[in-house]
Amino acid sequence: MRNLPLPEWMLEGSSFGEHGLELEYDSVVVRIANVRHQLSKLLNEKPSPQRTSDEFASLATELNHEARDIDKALQNWTAHFPSTWSYQRHTLSEPQALPTSDFYSPTVYSYSSPAYAAIWNQYYATRMLVNSTRWRVLHLPALSADGDADEQRLDCLFHINTMANDLASSVPYCLQRFTVAESPGPSSHRQAIMPNAGTDAKPYLAVMMIWPLTIASSLQGVGVEQRSWLRSELVRLGRIVGAGVFECAETDQWLEL
Repeated sequence: MRNLPLPEWMLEGSSFGEHGLELEYDSVVVRIANVRHQLSKLLNEKPSPQRTSDEFASLATELNHEARDIDKALQNWTAHFPSTWSYQRHTLSEPQALPTSDFYSPTVYSYSSPAYAAIWNQYYATRMLVNSTRWRVLHLPALSADGDADEQRLDCLFHINTMANDLASSVPYCLQRFTVAESPGPSSHRQAIMPNAGTDAKPYLAVMMIWPLTIASSLQGVGVEQRSWLRSELVRLGRIVGAGVFECAETDQWLEL
């Protein structure tokens, strides 16, 4: 993710016994790493007799199309998930003044297993990474004159914002900050969300959120309020798991991907 090329031995996950959804996801990550490496090279190059402006524009266009196709591949990846991996949306019946620790908005997601939640969080963060990378590609001077560039940049920001909200809506479930209970009433299908007040999240729960929050809080294109909440959440969870490096998440020294 730090714009370095991947060694050849890492390119094919099947060599390590990967298959199915795992192999499909890792193939997408390899493609993301390659785009980010190529983008880094373009950002550090200038037109020269060896590389004309037209060649720059062609390479930038290729990167834009590849990032767009990677985003579609990620969406197709989730289409292969078993139905048991799906999640439910809930709304807090008595929302506090939000955002607060662990609750970004009144909308929260629940899953049938923390393991499935972890996979979806991986998806949210990875799509944020892809769209942030594409957003940066679309800001290259070689593409600035493209009549569709502004619309495509807005599309990337929309996806970043949507995935950030999805990730934030998953945090309360992953940290066991609420329970879903049957609500009393004439309908047996009504459910109530009961917040679990009290002590901090357990370390084994907090650690599952570290990677997606690290990615999401480090990207360009994330909204100011979203980024602030994601970073404060990462700092708090870092304290729970005993990782002092995350104290930097709310400072100017935090990494930017």
